[in-house]
Amino acid sequence: MCVTVSDITRPVPYKGENGILMPLMEIIEGAGVRRENIVIVIGNGMHRPSTEEERLFMYGPEIVDHYRIVDHDCDDLSSQVLATHTSKGTEVYLNRIFFEADVKIVTGLVESHFMTGISGGRKAVCPALTNTKTIEKFHGVAFLEHPNATNLILEGNPCHEEALEVALTVGVDFMISATLDNRLSITGVFAGDMEAAHMAAFEAMKEFVQVPIDDPFDVILTHAGYVGRNHYQAVKAAVSAIPAVRENGLILMAANNVDVEPVGSREYKTLLHLFKILGPDGYIAILDHPEWVFTKDQWEPEMWGKPFRKVGPDGIIYCAPQLDAGHFEIIPGVGGHELIPEGAAFASL
Repeated sequence: MCVTVSDITRPVPYKGENGILMPLMEIIEGAGVRRENIVIVIGNGMHRPSTEEERLFMYGPEIVDHYRIVDHDCDDLSSQVLATHTSKGTEVYLNRIFFEADVKIVTGLVESHFMTGISGGRKAVCPALTNTKTIEKFHGVAFLEHPNATNLILEGNPCHEEALEVALTVGVDFMISATLDNRLSITGVFAGDMEAAHMAAFEAMKEFVQVPIDDPFDVILTHAGYVGRNHYQAVKAAVSAIPAVRENGLILMAANNVDVEPVGSREYKTLLHLFKILGPDGYIAILDHPEWVFTKDQWEPEMWGKPFRKVGPDGIIYCAPQLDAGHFEIIPGVGGHELIPEGAAFASL
């Protein structure tokens, strides 16, 4: 039996008796499945492997100390198997442990997602457990620049459709996921058939995550939230602010970039610098060039291009206490440190 879990970038309520993981394990073992026959696979997608500290924080010692936990590695083809070819022509290699398991269970968080419409469900399989070449298509320009590849849109969203097709083809036996409020408290737990439970979570969640506005505002103050552990992840909040800000308006973003890589991976930093030099359209032109070789993390600078196209190169002020002036030599926009007195520092978060 294989159970997929999210990594540290998602605030899924796994830990403890009030989380979703221990009760799930108790049910599984109560049905007669031996603990040694259960494998927990962390669906990292293209994120870095988890640390021991992160595992304890996310899942708790009662899970970490007693169950086999494996990080998915999208670059390790020996740990994957050719699972399917999608109708869009994508060759899908999938985590071998999950693919070969007799029973497949996915877990996670259902919230608004800036590419796939909503998170969770099918995303726990694709892209979470797929290989680099599969993610190349999933995070390619054709998918991400599609107008329906955005928050809370599923119909006609190529990212959603691709992920769902992969998950249904591979087969998922059970899903359990949660929805949260802005204090990260559980507002609902949804379990059962993957599609049905996922849609039930979507219907419940979308009622309290949408904010009606009459007209866009001159200035939007937002925050990167839990997921904004680094600049790479914080783009989700910037994209979400697009409908609320006017053309050439201002987005002021606060972030707590506590990750060990507060900006992001080496690849991301290189590509972000390229984006800063070329601008949104120039960066897309490079990605679209026939001789361009798909590069890990290229899609997040691409996604930063969406809010920058609306507000202009100086229209995003990014405030994070972990980042200084040196970081903004490669980060686009304006650093919040420029707005505080010389020698002062951001208050600790």
